[in-house]
Amino acid sequence: MGESPRAQSRAVPLASGQAKARLVQTMNGRYPEAEWNTVVEELVLKIVATLWEGEPLEHLNEPLTEQDDPWLIAPLVQDKQTTILFGPGGTGKSYLELALCIALQSGESILPGLKPNQKRNCLYLDWEAFKKDHQRRLRLMTRVFQEPLPDIVYQRCDGPLVNIAQQIQRKVIQNEIGFVVVDSGASACAGSPNDAENVTAMFNVLRSLNVTCHVVCQTESHLSARQKLEHKSVLMAIGRT
Repeated sequence: MGESPRAQSRAVPLASGQAKARLVQTMNGRYPEAEWNTVVEELVLKIVATLWEGEPLEHLNEPLTEQDDPWLIAPLVQDKQTTILFGPGGTGKSYLELALCIALQSGESILPGLKPNQKRNCLYLDWEAFKKDHQRRLRLMTRVFQEPLPDIVYQRCDGPLVNIAQQIQRKVIQNEIGFVVVDSGASACAGSPNDAENVTAMFNVLRSLNVTCHVVCQTESHLSARQKLEHKSVLMAIGRT
């Protein structure tokens, strides 16, 4: 028996007539039994209708349930919200974020008073260190755990978050991620983090993930006079978002 075809995914600009024609031609070549002209046209109409309709209206007076608890880990991790963690360099912000990932991934508290209410799959997006650094930290913080260790997903990042937005969105869905760490916010911005537009673009990407997010930012302690001035501009930019 032959191997089953592997699933593939790519972006197709369905607003373009040529792109739709190429898609129909490709699908006709693979699955000629379907009416692909009709399928693609109906798909485009449904997408346009969905975008035109927008998010549905909801009622605030509906009763809350236990699953509507706003805190995954009180008072640090609020469900479906983006939180900024500020602190001077070298004070353990990345260690804290990894500890929160361990707690949410395992359902076990490793920091006194920080007990997770629910478990979440975690994704650590890292612009600052390397995989081996976090591997060492994970093993140090989970010495009391028995194998296997919490399976936290890690990705080393180099460019702006907005440039890899679709990639991250796809991985969040594929891995059923519920908690994302961005380390750090300034490095994840496209262009200068002093510009409110760049900061807003980054936070819009995080909002589109529809999961809980933490963004690590460095405060001005231990910075030079020039760095402090730049950092003040960053805080003002973030504040305007």
